[in-house]
Amino acid sequence: GPAPVATSYGMPTSIREAVPLRNKIPRTDFPVDAMVTGICPKDGGGVIRFRWRTRKNVVVTKEWLVPRGLPGEVVNVEFGKIIEKRWPKGDLDVYVNPDVKKVLPSKFEVRPQCSHYESCGGCHFLDLGYGRQLVEKQRWIQQALVDAKVPLGVLQRIRPSEPQQRYAHRSEWMFSEDDGDVFFGPAGDGAPSERPVAEPPGSCVLPPRAAVRTLSLLCEAFMHLRQERRTTYSVYDDKKGLGTFRSAVALSTISPPRKRGSSRRTEVLLNIVIGHEIEDVESILSPLVERVTAEAPKCLVGVVANVARSKKAIMGGRREVLLYGRRYVRQALEVPAAEKGQDPHRFVLEVGAGSRLAAHGKMLPELSKTIMDMCGLGHTDTLWHCFCGGGELSLALGQVCEHVVAIGTSATEVGELKRNLSANKVSNTTAVLCNLRSPFTLKQLSFHVAQSQQKRLLLGTGEEQEKARDFALTAFVPGESRRRQIQRLSAAPFTAPLLREDALAHQELRTLLPAFVRDFKPSMTTLP
Repeated sequence: GPAPVATSYGMPTSIREAVPLRNKIPRTDFPVDAMVTGICPKDGGGVIRFRWRTRKNVVVTKEWLVPRGLPGEVVNVEFGKIIEKRWPKGDLDVYVNPDVKKVLPSKFEVRPQCSHYESCGGCHFLDLGYGRQLVEKQRWIQQALVDAKVPLGVLQRIRPSEPQQRYAHRSEWMFSEDDGDVFFGPAGDGAPSERPVAEPPGSCVLPPRAAVRTLSLLCEAFMHLRQERRTTYSVYDDKKGLGTFRSAVALSTISPPRKRGSSRRTEVLLNIVIGHEIEDVESILSPLVERVTAEAPKCLVGVVANVARSKKAIMGGRREVLLYGRRYVRQALEVPAAEKGQDPHRFVLEVGAGSRLAAHGKMLPELSKTIMDMCGLGHTDTLWHCFCGGGELSLALGQVCEHVVAIGTSATEVGELKRNLSANKVSNTTAVLCNLRSPFTLKQLSFHVAQSQQKRLLLGTGEEQEKARDFALTAFVPGESRRRQIQRLSAAPFTAPLLREDALAHQELRTLLPAFVRDFKPSMTTLP
């Protein structure tokens, strides 16, 4: 319904009434209580919104972000400067004092699991109830579909995951320098230099202990070597582009048991991220790695260093140097069988420094099973998996499909996918490297999908033809009404012109992938 009209500057009582229409413009000497209405999907800050009616009878809406603000939280806002613009007519330039005071806590606020959450910026939403997290994430997905001009009907449901008490896969700590003092701690919104001195980096409780121990040893070794060679062991500055060391990433996985009856163990891969290429690796990185591996736990299986390429590189990639052990850690993956009574399928994932898993190790089986149930995959289906990553889902989905085409955008990811396919002896999966941010590539992909649907419609069984008809009903034919489309596609017998390549290509461009990737230029591809 319409927004309520505020007759006074009273405190809001609910999120529905948190953005009233105020009949007077704000004043610099009069602070206002506002309620956080949601969470920004970009940086995780709380969103506060104001609506004013100006002197020229124009309604102006302004939004600001509150760091770590929670929905339903009431804050006190002070306005620093207000300017009435001549154009557009009735618009305002409003400047807010960044020091926002918290008045009332949110009813969705819970006690965070980590005692350092308030002073650390490495984690998000530890103080927000999981039920409210699902509400906010569903709003993000709905807004992304609206921006991509995709009907909300394609979003069937959101299935909650089992609550996880610990962070089980990736932990990144950043190097920072302030007036010659070096700080090392979890990456996030809060700078490591702003954290209290009484909270050492090793006090982080959410990552596995082996990962925290490894990162703490790296910090001690770096500080010791920096005292001897200060210019060599320098911290990278993003603004000036000077320095060497940027961050360190610890990848933690649960490997399969070596022998039958033995328990699984944790494996840790240490990745040292540097700002630029180092010519003399032996004299700079080798002493650092030797100090770390001398006292590191047995879980440390490898140490690598890499220089990430520029963000402008479309295909991505990195230059990686092996310093100790191996380049990957092994993750055990057990996927339930499609039919009851069969043994589950067991895989071993080799996760490298550049891998981006779809979920942590404990959630991958549940995620793959959810995709199988929601897509209704069968043993005669051909699946095109976009943004496949390291292949954790492609391996699982390949057990219930006839063939899987795994499409990746990075040469590193496709290389890891091929390595995982070879290690698990999978033969019904094809790895493809292409730029999914290119309209030309998407059109070719849509053509391949359309051809497979035509083949199923003409030569398939009754069940396959029914699936092809459902797919055809979702296709867009320019100049034809929805009623006429259903009448034409429901008629018998089926013929090839029922599925037009241009119409399907147009529809796939609008539904398969989001709209924000359409403006990139075409690049190289290995699509057949």
